[in-house]
Amino acid sequence: MKLIDIKSVYSNMSTIMDISDELSLIKMLMRVEVSDLLENKDEFFSILESLELSHMDNGFMELTKDNEIYFLDFYKWLVNLNSDFDLSINDKSIDIFSLTSDEVNNLMNK
Repeated sequence: MKLIDIKSVYSNMSTIMDISDELSLIKMLMRVEVSDLLENKDEFFSILESLELSHMDNGFMELTKDNEIYFLDFYKWLVNLNSDFDLSINDKSIDIFSLTSDEVNNLMNK
């Protein structure tokens, strides 16, 4: 998958996506060749920023035991990508994807 293909799909999504759109976008991003991500960092960062905004606003509240693994895998992928290629992605931007459904439930019940 190419980042340009994701851009065409992503540009038609609303700013605050539902969890299925977030998952779809995550799965697409993780299939992009690293060389494509590095060559098109600005586009990658733009998509990541939108995904982060959506997840912070609404997506994290839709986490379940069934879907949290995809977000945790994405979190690990971002950590490795950031470390291996020194992309300077803010840790807080990455950490938003590390929440589990249990952690969200605990936060909401306080």
